Amino acid sequence: GLYGSKHYCEHPAFPNDKTVFMLNMDMIGRVVPSEEKGANGETVKKDRLVVYGTGTSTGLADRVQETNKKFDFKLLKVPGGDGPSDHASFYRKDIPVLFFFTGTHKDYHRPSDTPDKINTAGLLKVADYVQAFADHYATVKEKPDFLKTKGGEEDPTDPTPRTGRRDGPRMGLMPGNYGEQDAGLLVGGV
Repeated sequence: GLYGSKHYCEHPAFPNDKTVFMLNMDMIGRVVPSEEKGANGETVKKDRLVVYGTGTSTGLADRVQETNKKFDFKLLKVPGGDGPSDHASFYRKDIPVLFFFTGTHKDYHRPSDTPDKINTAGLLKVADYVQAFADHYATVKEKPDFLKTKGGEEDPTDPTPRTGRRDGPRMGLMPGNYGEQDAGLLVGGV
């Protein structure tokens, strides 16, 4: 429900107008190799990393690419800053965002998503990448500007993308309904 990030953005511990950007890592434990064509036309396998929000500030996409020279991920860049994770709350407050994600998998939100399936080395590689990215902005004076974008909801790793149509009826239920005066069960997306 993004209640935590929404609450933080409404009552920030550090002022929103002084926040440089929001870096979000969500579902980074399932790094998988992805194939791409090499310089000589050969097939090369690289660890895949999806980065949302690359269009939310001038030069962010270039900095993402520059940082990748050290890590050599197959990057899937999504310019949009909205989406289904905590970065969206910051984006809606005009703060540049980046959301790092290794992709949808068949165990998502299922009991079969067990710890033995975590790619620890891959997870550490993503964390090191994000650290290297953040280190750049910790050493320069310029604060990234904010750009409004479109999109961010699409998942380039989802084998069955949701293009406005779903495979059957769905309904969102959120116990607690914490944002309302009267607690209860929020029923949405009916």
